[in-house]
Amino acid sequence: MRDGKVVKEVPLRYAGRMSTYEGRLTPTQAGTFDLEVLAMDPSRANFGMATRPLTVKP
Repeated sequence: MRDGKVVKEVPLRYAGRMSTYEGRLTPTQAGTFDLEVLAMDPSRANFGMATRPLTVKP
């Protein structure tokens, strides 16, 4: 996220441990972003979200 807008979406997959997911993101530009992770298991009505600041250096 940058300035409240989605810059890129990347799917995550379960990493084999509770509350742990993995995926790869290749930055396309430098700057300050908010990394937002949304996880859901609709079959169990289980949803979570985490947001962290992220700086990509040139």
